[in-house]
Amino acid sequence: MIPANDFGCQWRETRLDLEQAFNRVLESGWYILGEEVRAFEVQLAQYWGMRYAAGVASGLDAIEISLRILGCKCGDKVLTTPLSAFATTLAILKLGAQPVFVDTDNYGLVDLDLCRRLLSSRPDIRFFVPVHLYGNCLDLEKLRRLREEFSLSVVEDCAQAIGASFAGESAGTVGQLAALSLYPTKNLGAIGDGGAILTNNALLDRMVRMSRDYGQASKYHHEVVGYNSRLDELQAALLRSGLLPRLPVWNSRRQAIAEQYLDTIRNPARRCVGRPAGSESCWHLFPVLVEGGRKGAFLTQLKANNVTGGEHYPLAIPDQHGPTSYARHDALSNNGVELRCRLEIKLTLLRGIDHGRGKRVLGLRIRGGRETEDLHLRHSCHGNDIRHRGSALGECACLVEDDRIDPRCSLEYRCVPEQHARTGCLPHTNRDRGWRGERERVRTRDDDRRHRRRQCERDALVPKHDPRHERDDA
Repeated sequence: MIPANDFGCQWRETRLDLEQAFNRVLESGWYILGEEVRAFEVQLAQYWGMRYAAGVASGLDAIEISLRILGCKCGDKVLTTPLSAFATTLAILKLGAQPVFVDTDNYGLVDLDLCRRLLSSRPDIRFFVPVHLYGNCLDLEKLRRLREEFSLSVVEDCAQAIGASFAGESAGTVGQLAALSLYPTKNLGAIGDGGAILTNNALLDRMVRMSRDYGQASKYHHEVVGYNSRLDELQAALLRSGLLPRLPVWNSRRQAIAEQYLDTIRNPARRCVGRPAGSESCWHLFPVLVEGGRKGAFLTQLKANNVTGGEHYPLAIPDQHGPTSYARHDALSNNGVELRCRLEIKLTLLRGIDHGRGKRVLGLRIRGGRETEDLHLRHSCHGNDIRHRGSALGECACLVEDDRIDPRCSLEYRCVPEQHARTGCLPHTNRDRGWRGERERVRTRDDDRRHRRRQCERDALVPKHDPRHERDDA
């Protein structure tokens, strides 16, 4: 099974550093708000290009604390998106405030033009929680103009956007505060729950640090009503020693995989959401819109081929059967997000997909479906072009014997007329491009499945599947 999150692969890469960090914390005898947390906060702020970062217990707490210290209270209206993890809205509700939802654009991001229209007629809205969804970054210049024109207090939800930017400016730098989740499945994920709040304002940073620790300004001196929401020493040590230093490489791997998907998936019934112009995405997720009411069938097909897929998100937040139902009438045009929820699935973006550990599966064959022409997969491996019948159910795997991924390997998906698929598999060689000369046998669907299963069993490359690892939205 190709998992959504391969934590076993991550452990193999980071084990030495994480074990050293674990030993260092236990030997220190200091487990809460010590040197490890302080060092991680400095490193995180430097990575982000911000002046201050403060670790908290979760991404939910990061949003709630941020709104609270900006003055959000019971009865206040908070502009936000209907398409996100529920924690975004839950933070608003926990303060007694009321979420006001605005529809999304073509990329699933809150529509900033619709926000302007709404804010122009609603002077009672003073708070805004925009979400940089999927790893895409909102138009920061538009967001800045909204904040300044309407005097908004802005908390940017960057849970899925660590490393994302717009026109060279990092996500999270426009609002007064930026909230970050360190949930394990995030691009920068702890070995458990965690979060952080970033800002360039020294006073706000001081308020965050007091709020996360019972409101204490110093030991036993409480200036505000606070929380018990502290990133612990162990998580901070693991993050700063083994995980944050690898984040640029991991994000680069995600970007390379996403670019391959964008360049090669050519099926009108399987539409990649992509990224907006100007956004430099960190690709936390890779969403695909499945047309024709075939989302369930497509997910079943992926599972049958040992590929983990998922839905983000099957229900818009205003449609949840919970405490948000009263807010749905404040929403401005929810048609776009409801359509997206019906169509959207995610493809895996394993950050460890090209770890040097033998053979790796680089691509999938995606079925065209009855409503489209058969998909034809053109597989170029070491300069050897091989065509496969596209109507068969299965995957095409580039299996590399070396301890690295050969950069000449690529996958290209093309739709071709059905009669071409009936001609069978047609191998084409190109020795001028450096084909090594070994004979490649084009396998049928069942042969390919058996071959891959034997390879995986022999090399023990696939860890045991844990459905908990599929969660991406906490």
